[in-house]
Amino acid sequence: GLFLHIAIFQLKWMGEFEKLVTSKEQTFVLICAHANRTRTIGNFLIEQEYKNTAHLYGGMALWMQELREVIAYN
Repeated sequence: GLFLHIAIFQLKWMGEFEKLVTSKEQTFVLICAHANRTRTIGNFLIEQEYKNTAHLYGGMALWMQELREVIAYN
């Protein structure tokens, strides 16, 4: 059911995340559109003992609203 689907997604996501963040001491910033998802996942990662977890306040929406620089990635 739904719980199994969420658990499988979580395992896949953590596997990809751990390829990028290889130590629980490593500093990283989570970014999404409005900072809602990153706040949730950031709290989860803190519970998993990641020490230097941050998220972009307001997400990309606020970043762009404040006319901050954005670089296209191809």
